[in-house]
Amino acid sequence: METTETTTTAAGDEQEKVSLWEDFIDIYFSPQEVFARRADGGRWGLPLLLVMVLMVVLYFASQSVLGPVVEQELTRAMEGNTEVTTAQMEQAREMASTFGLIGFVVTYPISILLAGVLLWGIGKLFDSVATVGGAVLIATYAQFPRLLQQALYLLQGLVLDVDSMESIQGLSIGPARFLDPDAVSPVVLGLVGRLDVFILWGTVLLAIGLHQIGRVPRAQAYFAAALVWGLAGLPILMGSLMGGG
Repeated sequence: METTETTTTAAGDEQEKVSLWEDFIDIYFSPQEVFARRADGGRWGLPLLLVMVLMVVLYFASQSVLGPVVEQELTRAMEGNTEVTTAQMEQAREMASTFGLIGFVVTYPISILLAGVLLWGIGKLFDSVATVGGAVLIATYAQFPRLLQQALYLLQGLVLDVDSMESIQGLSIGPARFLDPDAVSPVVLGLVGRLDVFILWGTVLLAIGLHQIGRVPRAQAYFAAALVWGLAGLPILMGSLMGGG
């Protein structure tokens, strides 16, 4: 009994020696090790703060570069509503520019927290032992590929002719990149957009985390992560439908 306790204590001490900053690198190359050493599900606040700060920086940096693409999408969405006047369209553009960053700062961390709660709830269907905090930790680390996605968006905006693009999906690393937004419905574009490499990468991280921290069998963990992926896409599809798709 004493030997077991000593081993457990030593393992815990070893985990503490591994800095969170190492997690932020290892999550891209050895995510199983990251989730294994954070199996207690604690300390999700700092990773969430880091992801938030980096995403805001990248979002802010990309606004001037990707502005023409965003404006194209806004114009196309509003042109579908015949009751919108030219003055109203111009006002909407100004509001989108003014409140876009503020809205992002508010909604982005909330979306991560909600994804964690959703993962926790679905995980319970598969006898997951992960706490709510553990699920939020998993959801937070699953956002790290999105940092690369945003950075790649910014890089493409610097080297490609974004003025000729009609949708932000033209920057996607996935099948949505090759779709004409004027030839397909917003619903189809939104659904296919969920097949972006970085979104799927994040979904795989959800499965790995649920397997390691929640002790859910691997196959069931991937199924649970797929459910989260599908449910997380519903607001996008509902918004597309409400927009006239």
